[in-house]
Amino acid sequence: MSSSLGALLRLGWRSFRPTVAAYGLGSVSYVFLLMWLYPSIAHAPGLQALLRTLPKSLVASTGLVAGLGSPLAYLTSEFYGTLYLWLLMIFTVVGIVRLIAQGPHRGSAGAWLAGPVSRPLWVLSQGGIFWGGLLITCGLVTAAEPVAMAIWEPQQVIPVGTLLLLNGMVVLVFTVLAGAVAVCAAAISDDQRALAVAALFTMIQYVLSVVGGLTAGLAWMRRLSLFYWYRPAAIVLGAQQLGFPSLVLLVMAMLLWGTAAWLFRRRDLLL
Repeated sequence: MSSSLGALLRLGWRSFRPTVAAYGLGSVSYVFLLMWLYPSIAHAPGLQALLRTLPKSLVASTGLVAGLGSPLAYLTSEFYGTLYLWLLMIFTVVGIVRLIAQGPHRGSAGAWLAGPVSRPLWVLSQGGIFWGGLLITCGLVTAAEPVAMAIWEPQQVIPVGTLLLLNGMVVLVFTVLAGAVAVCAAAISDDQRALAVAALFTMIQYVLSVVGGLTAGLAWMRRLSLFYWYRPAAIVLGAQQLGFPSLVLLVMAMLLWGTAAWLFRRRDLLL
């Protein structure tokens, strides 16, 4: 079992490593770019007053809930609530479909999947590879922010605890989203169709979150979205308790990944 698991991990990591490198470096580049722009934006005359005059729905839709008063609040508005989510949504959908749905046709994977007993192991091992890549990506972002701040805003002190909470919740949310995508990849035999269904599901989740945050009357839509459990502005402002959301996300992740392994075990594979 251990030798099979090691072989599966090496096989998947070889194909997934370039994706992790590309998205990790891309995320870090965005952090450095935004921090380079921060001094000119934060010190622009009248900008804070302008933000206070904007309608609440516009502030919510543009991700400016936390304001621009500190570098971390600025990153929350411009990165954690928008760019980071988009990068990781693409990373998750493309990565999981490639690992689970396209993987059986890659290299020696077919030999491992010839017996049904190894199929749940395949799904969980490829999920572990994705999770490792997600940890590396989020870890690079976490490490990049203090470095960027030391370069362009050395007089500011970043709250490391808040930074870790932000990225920890990102890992949990996208572990759950990856489980949902894995269910699609395990249940649908055609990898292109699995990719389309997973992308549509992810887009619906994001749209529900954005639209549900516009007004109180639409808040019920946000509760239907996975991203309801991830509110970066509330984390930065200290207005969200993370214990219960973390527990809910862990349970959801275990259920979804267990379902994906069960579905893939029952599926007919052309090996």
